[in-house]
Amino acid sequence: MNAIFNNENLPWAGKPSIYGYILEQGDTLDGTLPDDEEFWSDKRYRWVVGGMDGAFLHHEAGGVDPEFKHNLVRLIVLHSMRPRLSLRKALYETLVSSHIVSMADEVLADVREHPWVNAQRLLDEAIWMIERGAHRNVVKFGIAMLRLFRNERFRDLLFAVGRHEEFTLYAAAAIQNGMEDGNDVLFELEANERLPGREGVWHSKSTTGWFPTSAI
Repeated sequence: MNAIFNNENLPWAGKPSIYGYILEQGDTLDGTLPDDEEFWSDKRYRWVVGGMDGAFLHHEAGGVDPEFKHNLVRLIVLHSMRPRLSLRKALYETLVSSHIVSMADEVLADVREHPWVNAQRLLDEAIWMIERGAHRNVVKFGIAMLRLFRNERFRDLLFAVGRHEEFTLYAAAAIQNGMEDGNDVLFELEANERLPGREGVWHSKSTTGWFPTSAI
């Protein structure tokens, strides 16, 4: 068997899913994540939970590197057309080392307009990333992809993962962009303390719109 299909070579293999970890912590959620050691090992400073993404929103840099964006969009579209483990692995590894908040808007806008993208498979992959991802950046991108869909049916999933402040920004944006009554839902959550405060909620710079329901 080709080594790429050996589970030991898959970046999520043998690692706890972040979503499962959040569920297990329940009311004792403490801001830690199972990928903490790996994520912070090559960084000079360790930010407070959710602080790195929040800081970027207030100090935006330039646009996404065109070659990086092209390659990432290509991986996403190809995997949606014909899902393969090798493509999932390549996509996953690209996301692990990416700064999601800095590129998601531009990448998702291109994915939304791509003539070959399979919307249902894209949605399936987004849910897989959220529920099975063992690295925070993969989970973040999965949540971000839900902005492309009417996502009321994934309300409980977004509530659950959004309780962790590393993902609150992304869950709030998905709710706001993917639900007809998104703002009302957010205010309800805050009132009931089911989502932490959302100062600086990520307002998508690009209005990508939803995939039509006939596509999923």
